[in-house]
Amino acid sequence: MKTMRLFPVYLHRFDNPDPQPERVIKLIEEMDPKQKSGNWDEMKVKTTEGLLHLMPEFDFLTNWFRKCLQEYKNHYMLDCEDLDIAVMWGNKSAVGDNAAHHEHTHNLSYISAVYYITEGSPTVFFDPRYAAGGEQVEVCWKRGRDIEQDVRPVPGSLVLFPSWLPHKSRPHTGPDPRYTISFNVLPTGMVNNGMYGFPMAHITLNNYERKAGTG
Repeated sequence: MKTMRLFPVYLHRFDNPDPQPERVIKLIEEMDPKQKSGNWDEMKVKTTEGLLHLMPEFDFLTNWFRKCLQEYKNHYMLDCEDLDIAVMWGNKSAVGDNAAHHEHTHNLSYISAVYYITEGSPTVFFDPRYAAGGEQVEVCWKRGRDIEQDVRPVPGSLVLFPSWLPHKSRPHTGPDPRYTISFNVLPTGMVNNGMYGFPMAHITLNNYERKAGTG
């Protein structure tokens, strides 16, 4: 028997040569992250507003993120002018809270990302094919089937993944707070020029938040 592996899901990791974790943590703490009302009681992850990509204080990090996105775009030869950050926020899981993210996807996004500032509980990605057996006969596999895959935080590493890929974080039980930055990405400019020589879409990110923040 020969096995053909079709349609795998690829995640891509980048390692920051100058992560400056203390600086990033200080900036996140200055934004006073809070638990949002959308979290369940047991999921006490505190988050900042999603404006980090518009703040000059984060340019040293955001500029590196954008270099990683350019490498991603070139690797896949994506038919768009650019990939850019649409929303970016910080996450804090405090000591003793057993904080976790529930299983979710990121709608209205193309690529999503998690940047690990510290060590802590892993991010869990789910096999998207698992739902195929929801309304049909399914026979459990005794080997060769990993429905969940853990990605352990490596401080200074950035992981890009398709926004449709289900994921969560396990409860954080470490001796120190767990800090990450998350962001969502959209193609910008002319997208999918196609055989007719004109784009199927022209996307411009409306950075209205910057205007609102500066008056």
